[in-house]
This record gives sequence, structure tokens and C-alpha cells, in this order.
Amino acid sequence: MDQYSWLEYSVAKDAAFCFACRHFLKRGHGFHLEPAFTSNRFNNWWKASASLNSHHESMGQVFAMEGWSEFKQKETSGSKIANMLDKGHSALVMENRKYMKAVMESLGFTACQGIAQRGNREDEQSHNLGNFRELLHVIAKFDPTVDKKLATNPSNAKYTHHDIQNEMFAVMAEMIRKKISDEVRDAECFAVLVDESKYISKKEQISVIVRYLQPESGEVHEFLHFTAADGLDSDSLLASIKHTLSQCNIDIHRCVGQCYDGASVMSGCNNGVQEKFRKEVPQAIYIHYHAHRLNLVLVDCVHNVSAAAEFFETLQML
Repeated sequence: MDQYSWLEYSVAKDAAFCFACRHFLKRGHGFHLEPAFTSNRFNNWWKASASLNSHHESMGQVFAMEGWSEFKQKETSGSKIANMLDKGHSALVMENRKYMKAVMESLGFTACQGIAQRGNREDEQSHNLGNFRELLHVIAKFDPTVDKKLATNPSNAKYTHHDIQNEMFAVMAEMIRKKISDEVRDAECFAVLVDESKYISKKEQISVIVRYLQPESGEVHEFLHFTAADGLDSDSLLASIKHTLSQCNIDIHRCVGQCYDGASVMSGCNNGVQEKFRKEVPQAIYIHYHAHRLNLVLVDCVHNVSAAAEFFETLQML
């Protein structure tokens, strides 16, 4: 019936119910719940007209209809409180994103410039908080959002801790590796350059350089990756090279050239890295790279110039 918009019929139970009372009228509201139209069922059809009219005019049903009407209005136009909460949440999200962008840009800047991220002390009493945090404070002078976040955010939500910095670097590194991997795949072939050296802690590390031609620009690109050296024998060095390429999602079988120094462990024709590499990738031709040849010539020349030899010897001692 059109006059009873709240009326609903269940085919399975062959009974009528009140939609408004079932969903919008609870016992705590202080009105009488009619079980026939809520929890039980109404199927006394010969008394339907009188019963439906009586329920339609009851106070509980009127209250339930008002609740239903308000719900439909909120669904159509949106609740003012909900809208305010939603707008507030959206504004907070935008502020957080703006602040995180400043954090990432600061980290990216210091990394690209090759300068130290952190200072000796980073507590508030320190006069120098390190390059990263000092740069972030410079940005805050011109950006109210960054200034507010640095001043009001709790310490675990400022994203300036060194562990967080390392995590962000890992994310950026993964993004760069993904881009380089795609470029190498588009280039279809590449050459690998490898050298071993010691860093400041006197531990051996391997620098792996992938050299490839970018098809779009026609420019030669090089990608450098450092990895710790588990061993300095040919098998360990080869395993490190393969692991690095695999980590960067670069197919080793697309390598067409390998370039090392003249050390026997690298250039040996029987058990050197280059020979073992070529057994797996036959087209990867070995070349003793020219920069190392030039370096050997310069070192030999310096040894024969007493003033230069003395200068570098003194410098090495210092």
C-alpha cells in the first residue's frame, strides 16, 4: 500500500514487517516495540487494515519514521558533522604529505650532493643537527606546514630518526634500481665494470658498474652499486657480481662485455673471474679497462720522481 511506505513483505515467511521499526527503533528509545512488525511476523490478514492503521499512528512508529527520514537525508546530502570530519581528515592528510615531501626532498638533496646526513649530536642542545635536519629547518622557515609539524609532532612522527632515514633511502634506492632495470632491459645489452676497494672501516667492498646505452636519448649511462666482499677469491667475487645483478633485476645473459683491472684473480685466463664469467655468458668479452692502465703508468712515473714519491709517502703516513 502506498500510504504505508514502511511496509515490507517476506515471501519466505509469508508475513509483513515494519522496515522503519526494525532498523530505527530500539528498546532504549522508550517506545513500545510491536513484535508482530519487528521480531515476530504479522500474517493475520483478515485484521490487516485495522492493524496496519493502528501501527502507522503509533508513537514508536512515528519516531522510527523520523529516524529513517533523517538517515535518508544524511545519505543524500551528507551529515554536516561527517563532512566536517572528512574535510578535517583530508586537510591533515595533505599536511602530512606536504611534510613528508619536504623530508624526502631534504634526504634526496644531501644524498645527491654526497654530504653527510647526520651530525655528531642531534639533540636540541646541539648547535649543529646535521645537514639533513638543518636543511629541514631551513625549509620550515619558508613553509608554515613543515614548521608546524617540526614544532608540534611527537618525536615518533617527525620522521627524522636515523632508522627512518635509512628506510627512506632504501625505498628511494629500490625505485632507482627499478628504473635502471627497466632501462637496461630496453637497451637489450650492457657491459659490467667491477673493482674492489677498502672503505673507511678497512673492510673490502666491490663496486659494480653497469654501463648501457639508453635507446631514447642515445646517451651512455652508468650505474654504480657497492656490495660487501664476502671473499676475494674468483668464486666469491663472481658470486657477488651475479648476486648484485640479480638484486637489481638485471639479466646477466644480456651482458656483452666485462671490464676489470689486471689482477690475476680478475683477469686470469684459467681461474680468473673473467674466464668463469665467460663460461656462463660466452659473448661477454673481457677488457682490461684503460683508466687502470693509465693509473699504472702514472704510478710508475711517480716512483721515478723523487720529490713526488716523497710527497705521496708523507701523505700516506699522515
